[in-house]
Amino acid sequence: MLNHTKKIKEIYEDIQRKIFYMIPEKWDKLYLYSSVLDKPDK
Repeated sequence: MLNHTKKIKEIYEDIQRKIFYMIPEKWDKLYLYSSVLDKPDK
């Protein structure tokens, strides 16, 4: 479970970095809505 949480944190940090460089203006807050779907491994 801890490994799963670490991976999710890494994904959110990656998204944050990408959005930071996509938005050229200064911003103080960012609201992000996301959902995670569990899919069985194939």
